[in-house]
Amino acid sequence: MSLTAAAFVASLTGMTVTGVNRVLTNTPQQVDTAYMPFMYPRLPEAGNEIASFTGVPGLDTVTVELVVVVEAWAQSTSALNFAAAVAVTDNLTAALKTKMAATQTIDTWRITQDIATVGTGNYWAIVATVTGSA
Repeated sequence: MSLTAAAFVASLTGMTVTGVNRVLTNTPQQVDTAYMPFMYPRLPEAGNEIASFTGVPGLDTVTVELVVVVEAWAQSTSALNFAAAVAVTDNLTAALKTKMAATQTIDTWRITQDIATVGTGNYWAIVATVTGSA
């Protein structure tokens, strides 16, 4: 069985994350603030490595970044934005654990706080780097 970038992105963007108001299937060109927080996938990466000395390929791997845009960078207060980012982190972790148990294609994930630039604006964001294999 192989894992394609398209299938992995579709699986991850099909997750329900508590508190996320909208899930997009690609990177937006602009932000509609009425739907924050919202999530979108970014930069799928795929690969494979030789698994033995005889040249047998290993498992196909795909890495996707899930970006959750929380709030405009200069809007509200840092304390409120940070609290919202922490809540999104906890909710995204729970959703990834559920997806991991259900599909058994997620190998690892790492979640960080970042600034996402969408269009001409900067936004508080949580970025989950998720790697799967099959």
